[in-house]
Amino acid sequence: MRHLTAIILFMLIPFSDTISQFRGSNLAEFQLGNIPGLEPVSQSSLYNQINLSYREKGLSLQSRIESYTPSFGTDIDYVRLSQYRVQYNTKGLTLNA
Repeated sequence: MRHLTAIILFMLIPFSDTISQFRGSNLAEFQLGNIPGLEPVSQSSLYNQINLSYREKGLSLQSRIESYTPSFGTDIDYVRLSQYRVQYNTKGLTLNA
């Protein structure tokens, strides 16, 4: 949940008079079917991926949040910040994290 708060704050970065870009995309997959050896026979799961990026002048921020929610076990569900990147370019200097 802490990562989700950081992403929301990331989305609220105020845009200045310079050219700024904010992009986002979402991928959701729902599965329904039979998993051998599990009861009940019909199981379902939901995978969700949110990609966010922000760019202004030489600063670039990117992140990916993933979640997985199966109907057949709460011990394997998750919500996590799976990827993040910060890049800053200025006058021939590039910093990546």
